[in-house]
Amino acid sequence: MTRILSMLAGLMISSVSAADDGPLFFDMGIGQTFFHIPEQDTNRLFADDDTDGTWPARSLRLGGGLTIGNVVSVGTTFWLWGDSDLLDDEEEEESDSTSERSNPNPELWGSGADVFARVGIPFKASGSGPYFEYGRLCWAARITNLADPWKRNGCTARRGFGIAFFSSKDSVSNSESESAFRLAFHRTNFDEVDLYQFMIDAQFRF
Repeated sequence: MTRILSMLAGLMISSVSAADDGPLFFDMGIGQTFFHIPEQDTNRLFADDDTDGTWPARSLRLGGGLTIGNVVSVGTTFWLWGDSDLLDDEEEEESDSTSERSNPNPELWGSGADVFARVGIPFKASGSGPYFEYGRLCWAARITNLADPWKRNGCTARRGFGIAFFSSKDSVSNSESESAFRLAFHRTNFDEVDLYQFMIDAQFRF
């Protein structure tokens, strides 16, 4: 797995060195993640519950890379996942019922990094349009509030698709900078736990 990541990273660096007119980009995003725990793990959490479960978490991404034309991008991304209630008011938490505290929902915490390739289908010269993304993600995560501790790490595929909306270049200042926002969906898994991520990203080319 390490060899694969090293090879992909080497290809990305080679592309950056070889490209004369491919603009670099920086992007960041926030989103809502839903992690799905299969039935066998849910039964460890709730002995009287025979159904599987899906719970929310927050996700944050930060990355950058190289755009080759308006079609292909390669880059790397750093990910963070955390509790969906991080922004809840303290008083609201204190007002939770005793029954809710005694049976808390699972919470996903983790971080990771990936190397990815993104292929767009631009409808405009700026690059706006749908795209598909594939990455190799290495991660470390834990799920709290389970009867049995769940703490894993590994590397897995990340697949996604979305639509990008790029702004036009500034013809007045002749600036080469461009910005965009993207609506995206990503799917990956942490061993037997599936992650479904809905993201809003901002991207800056320079």
